[in-house]
Amino acid sequence: MQRHLVKNFANTQINYGASVYTKHHYVKELHDIGAPFLSQIGWSGFAEIEFKKHEKTGEFYMIEVNVRTTNLNELLRKVGINFPYLAYSEAVGFPLESSFVIETQPYVFWYMYEDGLAILNYIKTKQLTFKDVMSTFNLKKVESIFAWNDLRPFFRFLRLLIKKMVKSVMRRIKR
Repeated sequence: MQRHLVKNFANTQINYGASVYTKHHYVKELHDIGAPFLSQIGWSGFAEIEFKKHEKTGEFYMIEVNVRTTNLNELLRKVGINFPYLAYSEAVGFPLESSFVIETQPYVFWYMYEDGLAILNYIKTKQLTFKDVMSTFNLKKVESIFAWNDLRPFFRFLRLLIKKMVKSVMRRIKR
């Protein structure tokens, strides 16, 4: 299950944009499409291929190939591929082997704040029920901003959020 959201404080959209809740799920068919493609074009290095699945036919379509790391780095590390380490190893000349994850791992990547806004809209539009949402909270979370061993990103985000809220309130008062 993925919940999507475009970051717009006043008018939260759903069903497109960056993923704010992404569950890791291994799909062998996608590896069988993506790996040969990268090999055929002679690609060496990091690549993240995005696919869409046709709702009616179930067929996969390649959307794009990102040859940079993504916001899912920590999720990928949790499931077994440490891209920052691999990049470092490549930069200093350590030998590298191809890395693959070949089974589903029990982790979800989670932008807590944005997902909260998306959940409200998914429930409002009846695309999810409260029960659907609650059934996902027992999964192991890979947080986007919050980490007990480094709270600075969380407090920086909180500061930005408070500034947005104050601006929003000030605009309403001025009206």
